[in-house]
Amino acid sequence: MKVNILGRNISILRKKLGFSQDDIAKLLYVDRSTVSKYESEARNIPIEHLEKIANFLGVELYILFEENEKMITEERPFAFRKKDMHPDDFNILLDFQKIVSNYIKMNRLVNSGN
Repeated sequence: MKVNILGRNISILRKKLGFSQDDIAKLLYVDRSTVSKYESEARNIPIEHLEKIANFLGVELYILFEENEKMITEERPFAFRKKDMHPDDFNILLDFQKIVSNYIKMNRLVNSGN
C-alpha cells in the first residue's frame, strides 16, 4: 500500500493549526476540491502552491515530505490560527510568516558560530 506522505502531512498540519481545506483553497485561489485532491494525491501540486502551503503552515518545504510523523507534529516556533479571515489577509499573513521564518534562520546561523 502506497503511503500518501505529502498529502498526509499537509492535512496533519492544516488540522493542527485549525485550518480547513477551504482556507487553503482561498490562499491558493483554487476550489476546495483541488485541495482535497492535493491531500489525497489525486492531483500533483505545483511547486508554487507547495511553497505557499509550507510558508502558511509555518514549516520549511522539506517538512511536507518528511516520513517521520513526529517531525510533522512537533511544535513550531510560530504558528497563526485564524477565524473567518478574509482571503487577502492570507497573503499578508504569508508574507509576515516568511519574514519571521527568515529571521529565525538568520538568528540560528549567527548563533551557531558562538
